[in-house]
Amino acid sequence: MRLAVVGTIVLLLSGVAMAQTDFTVDYTIQIGGDNHETQYKNDENVAFTEGSTTPPVQEGIVTWDVIAEASGSDIDGYSVQGIANLVFNIELQTEAGAAVAPKKFFSTINDGNDDSPRAVNNGVAEPFERAAFCLGWDVAMDYRWIDDGDGIVETGEYLDGLGPPAGPGRLYDPTTVGGPYMDRVQFPSTSYHGGGRMKGGVYFPDCNGNLTNDNTEENTTTDTDGNGILDVCEAMSQTVGGGLATEVLSAAKLSGMGAGYSQFTEAANNAGVGLAVASVIPNWGDFGDEWVGLGIKPVAEGQIDMTGLLEGTYKLVLTAPANSNNVIPPSFIVQSTPAMLGGFAAKAVVVNGAEVAFYWKPSVVQPIPVQPTLWQSWKTHTAVGPLAITLDATKTGTTRTTEPRNGGIEKIKITFDGSLAGAQYAGGVTITPAVSVTESTEGDNTIVLAITGDVDKTCYKIDVSTAFPVGGLKGTADPVCYVGNLIGDSNNSGTMTATDVSQVKSKVLPPWTNDNVRMDVNLSGTMTATDVSLAKSKVITGGVGACPP
Repeated sequence: MRLAVVGTIVLLLSGVAMAQTDFTVDYTIQIGGDNHETQYKNDENVAFTEGSTTPPVQEGIVTWDVIAEASGSDIDGYSVQGIANLVFNIELQTEAGAAVAPKKFFSTINDGNDDSPRAVNNGVAEPFERAAFCLGWDVAMDYRWIDDGDGIVETGEYLDGLGPPAGPGRLYDPTTVGGPYMDRVQFPSTSYHGGGRMKGGVYFPDCNGNLTNDNTEENTTTDTDGNGILDVCEAMSQTVGGGLATEVLSAAKLSGMGAGYSQFTEAANNAGVGLAVASVIPNWGDFGDEWVGLGIKPVAEGQIDMTGLLEGTYKLVLTAPANSNNVIPPSFIVQSTPAMLGGFAAKAVVVNGAEVAFYWKPSVVQPIPVQPTLWQSWKTHTAVGPLAITLDATKTGTTRTTEPRNGGIEKIKITFDGSLAGAQYAGGVTITPAVSVTESTEGDNTIVLAITGDVDKTCYKIDVSTAFPVGGLKGTADPVCYVGNLIGDSNNSGTMTATDVSQVKSKVLPPWTNDNVRMDVNLSGTMTATDVSLAKSKVITGGVGACPP
């Protein structure tokens, strides 16, 4: 990692010990903190309240946070100037050290929400990720040096600041909003969930299972088996970042949480991450008033849904991948010869992981009820990608929406008006008659059902009430939707007649529009005589069979 510095910077250090010590990064992991989700969603930046290394009994959702601290000095006794980049993994284990998969790792603030005040004000949905970076960094909050013109640090010339008006920030936030601007970050991955990335503040979802928002950096939108995971992501899902299986992803583990500077300049960035505030006396020479000494604070946090696990003692164990943690060396800033300033970040010779034990018991917290607001049947059309047919849940078993495309029902998405985690969704949607179903979620408000074994000319009843506890669905909720499987039924009548064939035939001409989704019965993404022939071959007496009661 290249560190580039502009101008001549001389930094005086207090408490210098004239002895060389290993460059070190020490991690601490805590339980029971508070990310102030309500204020965050309301676009209010409130510093994360850290947890404890000796937490009380935990009930319901568990919140973890991580603190990183830098130390060490060079041969002249000058101290490191903070962390240059940090990377770590955390794993949920039993008290005896066996890995255990919770219901899920998730983030209450990086939940894909697009209608909160924060999302609306920024014009983008929140990232859909398993963890978050902590609010809490205030570049201006700790110490400010006010030079009286003589260039000498004197008593009274450094004092507490008030912080930038938009702070506190996160590690990747610019200094104007409180952060040190670590401009490259990586959210962690679990099995079949590749963490998103940020480069200079631009978010790139990367194989995180949210197909409608996945970045096209991978140059594909193909999901051949319809399981909600891009093919390219499925191929790489068992390793961090793809390639050789250097680390197998696991549902028990968050792999690759990280942040760092791609380069460092006095104008854009700030040193001092992981340093106690008082360890640095500000003296920036020619640069006037500057902020330094960001301190030792929580860097990352997230939540764990422990639903379904037995009551007892668990622990979170933090480890760091080899050669993944760097510090800003003294030689970057402290040199008698200005030409020697700058250079590369220095490897942390010692990286100390951490663990924290906590006792968890099932919560008696009541669910926050939700109701389904959108039911869709999704299939992939070769030339245009995944397209949906909206199902009408208000229809009865005799007027249900039909799925007319070849191959029948493959993927059903059910979107709710609130948090699935808050409603204590536990899985177990019922489909009658029975088919093979793989159930998953997108974000925290959509259930995805990947279906195999469905039969043409059959009506299916989908019931979500079996996936929630009592009180998990609103009293006004309609938990049932019917869908008929009838290949070629382009006009949604529930029968296959010459009318359907004529309707398909009327669309055999360019250009393609998504309005043709019901008529593209062969899923080619184009309207041709092949669609007409397929529809014609399905003209039969009768139609969709009776729906289950």
